Amino acid sequence: MESRIGGGQSVGKRWLKLRVVDARGCTLSLERCFARYAVFSVPYFLNGLALPITCTSWAVIFLLGFVIFGVGGSTLYLMTFNRHTRQGLHDLAVGSYVAKASETGAVETRAIWTIHWVAVGLIFALTAVAGIMGKKLTQAGPFPELLQDAQLVEQIDGIQQGGAFQLTLYSGIGGGTKKILVINVSLFNEVWSPVEIADKVAELILQNDRNIQQYDLLRIEIRYGYDLGISHATRYQWYAHTPDEWRQRVLGASPTHYTTLEQQ
Repeated sequence: MESRIGGGQSVGKRWLKLRVVDARGCTLSLERCFARYAVFSVPYFLNGLALPITCTSWAVIFLLGFVIFGVGGSTLYLMTFNRHTRQGLHDLAVGSYVAKASETGAVETRAIWTIHWVAVGLIFALTAVAGIMGKKLTQAGPFPELLQDAQLVEQIDGIQQGGAFQLTLYSGIGGGTKKILVINVSLFNEVWSPVEIADKVAELILQNDRNIQQYDLLRIEIRYGYDLGISHATRYQWYAHTPDEWRQRVLGASPTHYTTLEQQ
């Protein structure tokens, strides 16, 4: 719609009496408009991508972070603060402008202030540094063990992505703390029931995580559904027990009654 086919106007721009044009005041070709839209939308859609840890290289993760936070962050910054030319990164990439629909002829072009270029460069630099530091962090502290837990979970049939992190809950003054191991999984579809998936995940963690007894609770979060960016529907359920309760449930005699915490 924002190409010459739609007169440079999406529904929103038509309502606001704006249109997308080049420096000469002409509407964009379909190809050029698609390129503009790609720079604007790809970071947004990639942000919700659930990639399995076991078969995704660090280079791919770094590239995704660079696109999502570098390109996406720069676009957001320019659209918010570049009031001088009102161009985002997607406009700069193809040389487009958003002008009043009533105006004709060449657009009055202006140079972007240097401070904005400095800010964009800083965003990309910080994104690159964060990516490099992120790789080093996964090799220190509890992260190697957590990464191993996530990789174990992804071996279960039907699981698209696994993740693991530690959570500490404070019970108030003098109430102590609870250390929780959280395992979250994203499913391709409902191959198993959520309870069956939780039991399978718990069994793997109990058998392979040598530090499991250090935790007060093992919490397993399960998500399944779809996310298309502009539309999503996700079901979410979670189950929490002590390691001993999980062990009794999945490796020994199950209790006649146990508490399951669920949220949808």
